[in-house]
Amino acid sequence: VHSTGASFPNSLKDVAMKESEVTLGIEATHLSLPEISSLLGRQCSSGSYEKGSQHGGREPSVSTVWRFDSHAGRTASMVNHFRDIASRLPASLFHQQGLKSADVKVCLNVAVYFDAAMCTVNLPPECVDIAKSYGSAVEVTCYPSSFDCAK
Repeated sequence: VHSTGASFPNSLKDVAMKESEVTLGIEATHLSLPEISSLLGRQCSSGSYEKGSQHGGREPSVSTVWRFDSHAGRTASMVNHFRDIASRLPASLFHQQGLKSADVKVCLNVAVYFDAAMCTVNLPPECVDIAKSYGSAVEVTCYPSSFDCAK
């Protein structure tokens, strides 16, 4: 993740702070959270929800969304986030369990929190390759934020 600005920083204090989270999401209309977890032998992360639930105060969901979060720290590089997911949930396991169908959508969701006027997110070729191994789209959402740099 790179931050852009009007001038080059003179010191580390001048660099805009960014944090990120990456989640592999599986959206399916014919499977429940326990069924997906059973197929993959992994528990879903918080933020997952069942078909028919009123997620986020909206209309009932038309599909189940199973999420698997990266365990890399919020300051980790994109490559480390993507590698973490790939090491704990190999794409080969994903394909062996029949999760590649027209009824299943896969997306690597990248959330970037930044405290500058704008940010740029760089996805190196290795991240693109990992996404391709899952047959996954990549969605990047940037959230302007302020956070304590000392954390």
